[in-house]
Amino acid sequence: MRPFLLPWRGGNQLMAYATRRVSADGTWQVAEGAIRVGWVSVAGLSRAAARQHIRQALARHTAGLAGRGNWQETPQGPVAAAPEVSLSLSYAGEAAVWAVGQGCKLGVDLVQLAPLADWRAVSQLYLGEAVTAQLATCTEAARPAAFAEAWAQLEARSKCLDLPLTEWQAASTKPTLSPAARHAALARCQTVSLTGLAGYVLVVAWQEAPPLFAASPASTPSGGG
Repeated sequence: MRPFLLPWRGGNQLMAYATRRVSADGTWQVAEGAIRVGWVSVAGLSRAAARQHIRQALARHTAGLAGRGNWQETPQGPVAAAPEVSLSLSYAGEAAVWAVGQGCKLGVDLVQLAPLADWRAVSQLYLGEAVTAQLATCTEAARPAAFAEAWAQLEARSKCLDLPLTEWQAASTKPTLSPAARHAALARCQTVSLTGLAGYVLVVAWQEAPPLFAASPASTPSGGG
């Protein structure tokens, strides 16, 4: 893949790549071991069966972690019962990935490599003019991987901060942020692109606790609600 600058990176700083797997269990370690990432094949499985399969993988790989195997179901998917544990899931094609960590907020995103006919319109809407211009300089063969990298970065960072996917120039409503403030928040996430899953781009984003958007004493409401 041809490297290109992402909108949340300054100067000539490019994102880091991690290729090291953990021992023989086929998972990756990120952030000096604070985050573990794994994947499972969901080929031929229904959505319900795929969800069950990835939960079984989590139970196998999170032994020794606080709240291991103890997930609470929500409309957005499972969350760890222990408050110090973060969990993120992503599905694409015939694969599903999970990331679990302690003492940090995190997000993971998996994108299957494939040509996208309307890449320019999608990129301008969500990734902005700068990334769109960079993608335009890629060859036809290199562009799918470059687009997937940028998209996975946006999704993983947004998941890490619990921000909905928002158009580039639109304000975020959860929490209320201007476009500039949202871009600055995304930039403060640390990210790594994990290699080894052929045909996919896999990005993990994280930031250390406490959460970025914790209310300051001056802005904390005094009443209930």
